[in-house]
Amino acid sequence: MSQHTPGPWRIAAEIDTGHQGELIRQNSTLDVIAVIYDFTQFDRDEERKANAHLIAAAPELADALRATIKAVEELMTEYVSKKGAANWGIINDAMCQASTLLAKIEGATP
Repeated sequence: MSQHTPGPWRIAAEIDTGHQGELIRQNSTLDVIAVIYDFTQFDRDEERKANAHLIAAAPELADALRATIKAVEELMTEYVSKKGAANWGIINDAMCQASTLLAKIEGATP
């Protein structure tokens, strides 16, 4: 899979006039990344805007997820080397969720 358009992305001040949608642009080039609109429910402006904010944050969310996985893996390795095995339970579950999500972001899973 190829890499996504580098972030940060932002919600543009202008609206796509053809569909009344929110434009997501790359900050440095101003290229349009996506247009967020709702074909069926034109009265859901707040939901559409919330979706646009989430999508615009995607590159930074992926970066934060990568950094979190790396930090927790390093902490777990350090702890185990000093104190031996531990019952990681909830941390291991969270790491599995994070790793699965990152794989999805990177296109490794459908």
